[in-house]
Amino acid sequence: MSPQTPAFLGTTPFKTLASLLVASTALTAAPALGQQVVEYDNVYNANAPIVLTDDAILHRSLFNGQPATQNGVISGGYDVTKTGEGHLFLNGANTYSGGTVVQEGVLWLGNDQALGTGDVTMAGGALFTDYGSARMISNNVELLDIGNRQHQFFLRANVTWNGDIFGDGRLQKDGEATLVLDGDNSYAGGTQLDWGVLKAMRATALGTGDLDFGDRGTLAVADSVTLANNITTGAVAARVSVGVDETATLSGRISGNAPLIKSGDGTLRLTGDADYTGATRVAAGELRIAGVNALGRGALVVDDGATLSFDGLAAAPQHTVGSLAGAGHINFDGRWMVTGGDNSDTEFSGTFSNFSQLTKVGLGTMTLSNDYLDLDDLGGPGRIIVNEGRLNVFSEIVNGVVIGRNSGVIGGMGNIEGLYAYDSSVISPGVLPGDAATMQAGDITFASTAFYEVDAHADGSSDRIEAELARLAGTVRVRAAAGDYADTTQYRILTVTDRFIEDNGVPTRFDGVTSDLFFLDASLSYDPNNVWLTLARNSRSFDQISGITPNQRAVAPVVEGLGAGNVLYDTIVSGTEAEGHAALDALSGEIHASVGTGLIEDSHHIRDTLLNRMRQPFSALVNGSFAALGYADDGELAPDAWTVTPWTQAFGGFQQFNSNGNASTLRQGTGGVLFGLDGTFENRFRVGIAGGVSGSRLSGDTGPSSIDVTSYHLAAYGAADLDALALRFGASYSWNTLASNRAIAFRSFADEASARYGAQTGQVFGEVGYKLAVGQVMVEPFAGLALVGVGADAFNESGGAAALSGGRLSQTSAFATLGIRGNWTVTASEAGILSLNAGIGWRHAFNGGPGRLELAFNAGGPAFQVSGVPLASDSLVLDAGLDYETANGLTLGVNYTGQLAGNAQSHAVKASLGFSF
Repeated sequence: MSPQTPAFLGTTPFKTLASLLVASTALTAAPALGQQVVEYDNVYNANAPIVLTDDAILHRSLFNGQPATQNGVISGGYDVTKTGEGHLFLNGANTYSGGTVVQEGVLWLGNDQALGTGDVTMAGGALFTDYGSARMISNNVELLDIGNRQHQFFLRANVTWNGDIFGDGRLQKDGEATLVLDGDNSYAGGTQLDWGVLKAMRATALGTGDLDFGDRGTLAVADSVTLANNITTGAVAARVSVGVDETATLSGRISGNAPLIKSGDGTLRLTGDADYTGATRVAAGELRIAGVNALGRGALVVDDGATLSFDGLAAAPQHTVGSLAGAGHINFDGRWMVTGGDNSDTEFSGTFSNFSQLTKVGLGTMTLSNDYLDLDDLGGPGRIIVNEGRLNVFSEIVNGVVIGRNSGVIGGMGNIEGLYAYDSSVISPGVLPGDAATMQAGDITFASTAFYEVDAHADGSSDRIEAELARLAGTVRVRAAAGDYADTTQYRILTVTDRFIEDNGVPTRFDGVTSDLFFLDASLSYDPNNVWLTLARNSRSFDQISGITPNQRAVAPVVEGLGAGNVLYDTIVSGTEAEGHAALDALSGEIHASVGTGLIEDSHHIRDTLLNRMRQPFSALVNGSFAALGYADDGELAPDAWTVTPWTQAFGGFQQFNSNGNASTLRQGTGGVLFGLDGTFENRFRVGIAGGVSGSRLSGDTGPSSIDVTSYHLAAYGAADLDALALRFGASYSWNTLASNRAIAFRSFADEASARYGAQTGQVFGEVGYKLAVGQVMVEPFAGLALVGVGADAFNESGGAAALSGGRLSQTSAFATLGIRGNWTVTASEAGILSLNAGIGWRHAFNGGPGRLELAFNAGGPAFQVSGVPLASDSLVLDAGLDYETANGLTLGVNYTGQLAGNAQSHAVKASLGFSF
């Protein structure tokens, strides 16, 4: 399409205000106008040049994902103002000299001359650059104060801004490219560095305000530049970079919660106060601490190839950091450092120079893993002091000593020139409890209050210290790993190549040896160059563990009889009394003995369901015609010769049997459904059958042990309503499949055992009640009796050394219940009857003691007997329900039953549905 010249608005040339609509096709000429409003809302590319004869407004209000582009050159001696919220791209080599005002929206800079030659005033918009070659822009910029907003410089191409930036506004650096500030800047609103690199070429580059870091920004500082701006580390990190062979300084206060990260191969000096709580990481180059309080108190990480150094701080003898990690170098310049207060576990594999003192505090573990570590303190020995937590040394430490103080622990397998344990500190070779490791030392000293912690193994290996000289005192504390211990095992735990230092002509000795081992006694002996530890089996038997239950006492001699070489015996004999107690508890298998109690108690779901069903047909009959589903002329119930009702009831419940001081607490959750069919004749008698399925889980407190039970039920029942007297009776039989899972874990032993076996539950029950009608309320005192028996098959667990086999379990109990219940008809009409029932009673269990079961280990040994949890002897019985019977024979009901006792509780909810025809 050939170029076209758009029409002016109106027919008279504008003198003071003209409006030019720039078409999507190019202008062929630059008309001379008065004050101009150039509208770009329908434009993508404008190629015509614009000659300013007065101040002009460049307006773009729309933003549809693509900026309008002014390709033609803008010239003249007047201002240009960008208005509208849209984006406008200045792509010409513009020469206008009046200046630029960015009032709204975004102004894109396509080249170095995009802003002409005048100053730029940022009054509310933003400056963007697109991808492409770097820009060099020399315009001065005034940042106006626009409240809590900031002026955005969003860069996709690198820009060097040589002009001065001034004013009271705030600059925001965004976009992935680099903004280089090389002007004599004085803007006071501060700087927000959100993304990309902001490089300061001179001390005034960031004006006079603070620098706040966003999520992805990096501050680069040129050689010999000192920035005095205060810095906030932001939410993620403050990243500061200095180029290779360059040195820059930050002298302002650094605050915030995020880390400070030093990058780049140059040197960054910190001279101001630092109160940031995040970590300090030296990722590359050197971070030089040249201010008394210039190093943050968070974690310190010095990466491989990087250096942290202290520079001439005579007034700052000590620096505190949360922890120390990394593989770089630290030049202490004679300074002290305290580390570990954040309680974290760290490893440092780097090197030290000009060392003085490092103090380990906090509960975490610090590991020194460099092969060689020189602690030279400007000609004297440096000191590492362990006040708290643990220090593992794997280095050869020369020109220095490691000192334990307070509760500090020194471990590892290093070679330390001087090793000293004072106060209540501990020397414990290796890394973890159970390791058999060797430490080396030039000389070693134990104070009288200190400890040497030794891990011993059944094969005769143990921790050991090898030293030239040793001054002994304090206590040897023994930890024995699980294993097949001989009656007597001897260990060499300390060796000297020179001698034991003497006191008054007598070689020093440890003050004693202690152990929390219950079945092994520890003793020490000496020769001229060695300290020997002896562990010997004492005369204590497993059933002498204090506080064990009868179940634990039953299994104790059986496990002990398995003898040395059996993993169960070995694990217990090398443990503490508390560990032995836990082991016997886990090995007893008592949950199998509690099966009978669980199944007997679970039988009440079937019993209660059938009794509730038998109450439904007759619950309202005594009250006369209001209870009938149909009405006769004389108000009496119209009898049917025979009424058949299919019904179903879903039930679910939870019960708990508390520990009796022998078996642990047993918890049981149950859910199931019953289906039944019964018939009523003469409105006085009912007989029926029912069947169903349920599932439950028995779980005990003895480790994560559980038994899943799947049950199938068959029942028959009958009821008679003899005027006010009600008789109800029934019987049921249940086939149960049990799937047991036991997780056995104590000390270093772990095993899983499982079994699958059957059990049967049978019960007969009856109830007699006498109904008394009081107005609309029917009250029924009642008495009930139930006899329940459980038989569980023998089983054989699959598993490891802790697997058991069990004999047949048989358990029988009887229950007598006395109580009173009431039924209240809430509404009665031809549509149906809504009734509420509630009851309370007392239940007594006869022969409710725990089940007893013979068990034996599959690995061998005699059988032993354990007992389960007992049933509750006396319980408070509660029930409440709501029933609705419709005129067409549909019955809906919901019911709660509960039993409360001193050592047990049970709660169940049932929902029923029936239909009579």
